[in-house]
Amino acid sequence: MKKILLFLITTIFNVNAFSQKSPDILIDQFATNLAEVSADTAVTQLFSTNQWMSRNLDATDQVSRQLSNTLPLIGNFIGKELITKKQVGTSLVLYSYLFKYERQPIRFNFVFYKPTDEWVIYKFNYDDKLDDELIEAGTLYFLDLNQ
Repeated sequence: MKKILLFLITTIFNVNAFSQKSPDILIDQFATNLAEVSADTAVTQLFSTNQWMSRNLDATDQVSRQLSNTLPLIGNFIGKELITKKQVGTSLVLYSYLFKYERQPIRFNFVFYKPTDEWVIYKFNYDDKLDDELIEAGTLYFLDLNQ
């Protein structure tokens, strides 16, 4: 009986400990859904963490539609790499990821906010301008020529 009670208590505490999803877990779920299910599922699940964003069905549909139209043109998902992580205090964090596809990379930016005890998506966008920024960073204007 004691073993059963101990098991139940441990299970309850573990479920509560893991019910709070970190931004890393939310991004991993987004990537998995994007690669294995659909853009619509990935975006809907991500936006569902924030009641204010999930209410805006037009924005959710627009992002889902754009991603659904883009992804078939760039091939299969290969993996993701963290570009940068920036944090303001303990409640606001930006993750910028390079999602690698067969044809080209896509940058996804996730801003998460923790108003109380759970992380929610606050801002989300994506683009394919990384190569333009990389080329611009290599121009003479940005180089230190006094070396």
